[in-house]
Amino acid sequence: MRKLFALMAMCALIATPLFAQAQVDEPAPLVQRRVVINFEDEVIESGTQGPLLVVLSAPRRSGHPSIIKVRERFTRRVLLSGNEL
Repeated sequence: MRKLFALMAMCALIATPLFAQAQVDEPAPLVQRRVVINFEDEVIESGTQGPLLVVLSAPRRSGHPSIIKVRERFTRRVLLSGNEL
């Protein structure tokens, strides 16, 4: 039973490329299309358009206090360090 299965598997593996090669056809030649649009006698005017509405998104406020806290006298120290430069 195993030998029969192995023989069938090997035949399938050998026959697969043969069928694949038989189905390969030459690709159709590429046709290059060229479209020419002539605007010589036409006047084209345009303008800018804006959105009809403005969508604002902001982070939601949570009921929890902020974990990040600014140190006391931090802004004063930053301003003083800028003056030292």
